Amino acid sequence: MKRWLLSYDDKLPVSNIDPCLFYIFIPSVLIIFVYFHVDNFLVITSSEEWQQQFFADFNQTYPCVDEGTLTEILGIRMVFRDTGLLRECRMHQEGFIHRMLDRYGMAECNPSPTPMEPKLVLTPADPQEPTSGRPYANLAMELMWLARCTRPDIMTAVCYLARFMHCHTEVHWQHLLRVLRYLKGTVGSLVRLNGSTVMYSSRLQKTVALSTADAELVALSETAQDIEHLIHLISEFAPVQLPVVLHGNNHASVLQAEGALNNTATRHITVRDRYVAKLVELGRVIIAKVPSAQNLANFFTKSLAANRFHLLRSIVLRYFQGTVG
Repeated sequence: MKRWLLSYDDKLPVSNIDPCLFYIFIPSVLIIFVYFHVDNFLVITSSEEWQQQFFADFNQTYPCVDEGTLTEILGIRMVFRDTGLLRECRMHQEGFIHRMLDRYGMAECNPSPTPMEPKLVLTPADPQEPTSGRPYANLAMELMWLARCTRPDIMTAVCYLARFMHCHTEVHWQHLLRVLRYLKGTVGSLVRLNGSTVMYSSRLQKTVALSTADAELVALSETAQDIEHLIHLISEFAPVQLPVVLHGNNHASVLQAEGALNNTATRHITVRDRYVAKLVELGRVIIAKVPSAQNLANFFTKSLAANRFHLLRSIVLRYFQGTVG
């Protein structure tokens, strides 16, 4: 399929950043995005005539079905809504959640207000003793798929509980079921490109930090890499206004990122972990200090009390509350 796309039209180049993306972007004239995944592909275009011709040509080599306006892909449902200035796309996996609740006997469970207890600390089971015998790994991986696709609100809980896949007890299993009980009481999130979350992560750092400032600097550099990726991708078809504002809540790490702190306490930091400082020097990002209480990244890295969790969820995800089941 990719070989055919490469030979289809020399005016339809492949992205230098994403090899699965082909595009033509001429604002107010012609906008075309073709994205493929295995044997599925999406076509977004401002020209119905181009779309019809594309499918006619493609069908001569690869018989295919034009399923019309996108409603589902890879198990993710899409619901479009016009809001006046913008057209919003709500992505959800409610069917997948229903099936999980049924499969694990949780269809009639009582909902939980949050996916994880605040400040939860669990310890691995004794490796000499058998595990709980529950399908722990299966449920953890299903929840991870859900978190990566449409439910970043469970990412922190799932990443933490997934550490115990090979050393869990009944206690760990009950905490994993709590995530299901949380899903029972909610439905998906609204994702927009302008002004809303389009990328998120929740992961352990790969290096050992000697201080909080070091850990925060590593986090700033990793986030700067994500920002740089988006800058390169979007710049292929639209100008990007620079610099991009990057927020941090640790004063010392912000100074290090700005290159204003360089002494014996920081000389051990690697060039890789100073990546954000290079982007600041080049004028591609600027660092802004944000109070910890207003740091939206806490939503992805901490187990929060219900009121704080719900507040950040509403900001980060433009959340809609509802009930599954």
